[in-house]
Amino acid sequence: MAPATARPVTGMATPPRARWLWFALLPLALAAACSSGYQAPSTSTPRPAAPAPTATVAIAAPTTTPAPTRLVASPEPTATRTPATTPTPVKPAGSTAPTATVFVPPGLPPAWPFIFSGDITAGGAPVPAGYTLVGRIDDYETRPVETLEGRYLALTVGPIQEKWFDRPITFYLIGPDGSEVKAEQTETFVVRPTPTGFMPYALVFPKLP
Repeated sequence: MAPATARPVTGMATPPRARWLWFALLPLALAAACSSGYQAPSTSTPRPAAPAPTATVAIAAPTTTPAPTRLVASPEPTATRTPATTPTPVKPAGSTAPTATVFVPPGLPPAWPFIFSGDITAGGAPVPAGYTLVGRIDDYETRPVETLEGRYLALTVGPIQEKWFDRPITFYLIGPDGSEVKAEQTETFVVRPTPTGFMPYALVFPKLP
């Protein structure tokens, strides 16, 4: 005789005691799973990792150094010179102006000479070389000079006595035979503080002596 085969019983309800036991053991099973590191697989799509924040380096703006202030020296004021006022002497009523006197130190001539140089003509033509020329004041006569071709040099008139001061000077041309002719020009000798040059001073004679 064949052995009997066990068949599952369908439609049988779970006994109440077994159902209570299942609910009692479920929290323990969950706690054990958590303590053992079990992690339920996640069904959500993994999010991409956020990029690391970029470090922003603050660059300090260059500091502008102000240009040094140039000090301009103020020009010094120019002193204005005020000319001194020379008082004008008051002349007493009825007084006459004094005559100027030239002081001559000892050892110097009493009057400085007059010195003549220039052209010399006679009858409209140059006087030949070799004639003698002198100047005179009354009885005073200069040292003679010899004429060059149409000219003369350094005829010096320098009297030393006061009787010849402020007197006219006359000029004479003397020929080889001693005859003489007077020039048309004359000058007055006066006392001066320095030598006086008459250059050029042309002498004109009416003819040769």
